[in-house]
Amino acid sequence: MDAFGDELARMDPSGRVIRRDGFGAYFVGEMLREPDHREGVVLVAEEGGRIVGFAAGGVRLPDEGDALSVVPFRNGRVTELYVAPDARHAGIGRALLEAMERHFATVGCTAVRIEVWAPNEGARAFYAAIGYEAADIDLRKELR
Repeated sequence: MDAFGDELARMDPSGRVIRRDGFGAYFVGEMLREPDHREGVVLVAEEGGRIVGFAAGGVRLPDEGDALSVVPFRNGRVTELYVAPDARHAGIGRALLEAMERHFATVGCTAVRIEVWAPNEGARAFYAAIGYEAADIDLRKELR
């Protein structure tokens, strides 16, 4: 998780993303709580006893506002997907994501959502190549 945080910080064009001591432990703890309360799952990919990737997520249901504004849904939400740079382009990310999709289908989801950070062009291209499309776009303007 620390390597993931370091990678995100390096690609941040505004320099706002950081990874302080404790980042990895905190976010691993958050990721491991996901299965307990959202019909979620955490997956780990290993090669030679080394963790080279992970994925996590859970089920999202409409909240009160959604119930008033969109058709009912039961979506899988991938909250984390990471593959170590030296293990990329070997099918690990695809295998993790396909396993997540199978889990979500098994628990009755009809769609899977993934949030991807705009500067992460590699992840955006990966998701697009396997059929994911933009659903929402969050815009930001720096005030100086």
